[in-house]
Amino acid sequence: MFTPLSLKLVRTVGVAFVAGLLLFGSTSSCFALPEKLKSIRVVMDDNYPPYVFKDEQGGLQGVIVDQWRLWQEKTGIRVELSGMDWADAQRLMQAGEFEVIDTIFRNEQREKFYEFTAPYAEISVPLFFHEDISGIRKAKDARGFVVAVKAGEAAIEILHKNGVSNLIEYPSYEKLIAAARDGQVKVFTVDRPPALYFLNKMGIQDQFRETAPMYSGEFHRAVAKGRKDLLATIEVGFARITADEYQTLDQRWMGRSLDHMLPSWVWPAVIAAGSIFGLTLFAVSLLILFNRKLHEKVTQATQDLQVHAGKLEKINEDLAKRNKELDEFTYIASHDLQEPLRKISAFSSLLKADMGNDLSEDTQENLDFLTAAAARMQTLIDDLLELSRSGRRTLQRTRFPLDTCIDTALESLAIQLEESGVRIVRDELPEIWGDQTILTQLYQNLINNAIKFTDQETPVVKLTAEQTEQGLVLGVSDNGIGIAKQYQQQIFTPFKRLHGRDDYGGTGIGLAICHKAVTQHAGKIWVESAPGQGSHFKFILWSEQEEVQ
Repeated sequence: MFTPLSLKLVRTVGVAFVAGLLLFGSTSSCFALPEKLKSIRVVMDDNYPPYVFKDEQGGLQGVIVDQWRLWQEKTGIRVELSGMDWADAQRLMQAGEFEVIDTIFRNEQREKFYEFTAPYAEISVPLFFHEDISGIRKAKDARGFVVAVKAGEAAIEILHKNGVSNLIEYPSYEKLIAAARDGQVKVFTVDRPPALYFLNKMGIQDQFRETAPMYSGEFHRAVAKGRKDLLATIEVGFARITADEYQTLDQRWMGRSLDHMLPSWVWPAVIAAGSIFGLTLFAVSLLILFNRKLHEKVTQATQDLQVHAGKLEKINEDLAKRNKELDEFTYIASHDLQEPLRKISAFSSLLKADMGNDLSEDTQENLDFLTAAAARMQTLIDDLLELSRSGRRTLQRTRFPLDTCIDTALESLAIQLEESGVRIVRDELPEIWGDQTILTQLYQNLINNAIKFTDQETPVVKLTAEQTEQGLVLGVSDNGIGIAKQYQQQIFTPFKRLHGRDDYGGTGIGLAICHKAVTQHAGKIWVESAPGQGSHFKFILWSEQEEVQ
């Protein structure tokens, strides 16, 4: 069962997809591959479980391997897959030994050599450090340590930018983590999926800790610069794979959710109800010995308890049902809803590659508009997923310096800060009691919002902390365009935008996520602002006040 919101999204994407088909409808060749190849040679990393890795006989296996086999069935083009050390894969690709390289992150340097497909998997990249070491929270903290990396990794450039230069390179993740097992490595960076696989396989998962991600990358497939015809062939082939087929492959290699089992959060209620029932029976047995009348009252109380237990069971069933609906919505948004978007982008590229200069300027503008609309829909889906997740996270409260959250948020916004020239000013910030991950996202959204709406020659964003009669009031202020009083409550509503998309980017969900983050901490958030005088977003975390008391 889908929620009304998810049904609305399905209809919206459906309309966009039909519009794309109508645009292409007059040319039947648009649905064919741009060129009929007999075979293509594809190279990739051979040590990246569960996406690609070797079996006991040395053959390639994993999610990506199965996807390419299915692509071969859909296109009739034979695929020659090769897996090797990542540095060798990149070198041979640039030497022209292969037509396609897979498992590759996109960055500015690689864009000089490659044309990239749309991303198909998001990968986080943290630092791992031995349990004997403390004080490593981000990339800069690894300065002075010997840090192990895989040869050819994008992480090498990230570490160099953060002043970490003492690097030791290994040809594969497995050899790198084997060195960590043998005590040769204390600090290393490995993409999170293969890191968890090899740490658990070698039985050393309890010996290492991980930081928050230094960055998140996305898997792409890429071809040589200028080969847009080949790129379109690849995109169209993968667009022909259905959402159900992608789901089947994912379940094969990443497992099936155990939604047929009793949810873990139900067990405490079951145990508590069982304990109460046992104690009640014991009390009734004792009371029968003393007074018949009291026994009747206890019997009545037991009946009332059973009624309440029935209501509690009904509530638990409703909660389980709603959680299942949310899980279904998340899957639809991440797979089914994105499938038409991939087709729209793929067929747009196909039309340009197939017809070339025969397209009129109006048609090319329409294609560009269609591609931009698909990109906006992708951003909207991603933001909706984040909004959905933000309300379902369980708080993991700890006491930590507030500066820790802000440092992480500012690192994530480094590019926006540099481009806008915003100067950051901080009050003296205290330690607080709360969920560090959620509060980091809160500050990141508020600071990003302040950067977006600045129009001063010398923009300033100030991070404030003030003790008031209500308690500790935290905030983020700016000297930007400001907000009229009549809109100051509406801006925390999802999709509420006060300006056109061309004037200021975004989907109108960021402040709604901020509102949920503060609400989860039993607090409140508001804004003090006037047009042309900047805005000061303030919030109180009641969980923090209660902890102080």
